[in-house]
Amino acid sequence: VVESFLRLFGVSIDASKTPFVSEEELDLMLQSAMQTGVLETEEGKMISSVRELDTQRVSDIMVPLVDMICIDTTESISQLHDAFSRTQYSRLPVYKDRF
Repeated sequence: VVESFLRLFGVSIDASKTPFVSEEELDLMLQSAMQTGVLETEEGKMISSVRELDTQRVSDIMVPLVDMICIDTTESISQLHDAFSRTQYSRLPVYKDRF
């Protein structure tokens, strides 16, 4: 993870010869990247949230298939409007034929 993150800054490292980077140091690099414009704020938030995935259970963040609201590619604009008005989501999965 750190190696990929550092590549954003143009830093190439040999992981076998480089000491461990702490979470605090990674947070500081992330903050610096956002402040200097290397990363947009939303990109920084996304990276932070990905780092927190190991503390979450799948069952806490997943939506069971039977509860999903999905849009078929053949649906009309009014059907899309109805689907979005029934949910608090700003994006919905789109499928063709079946999901």
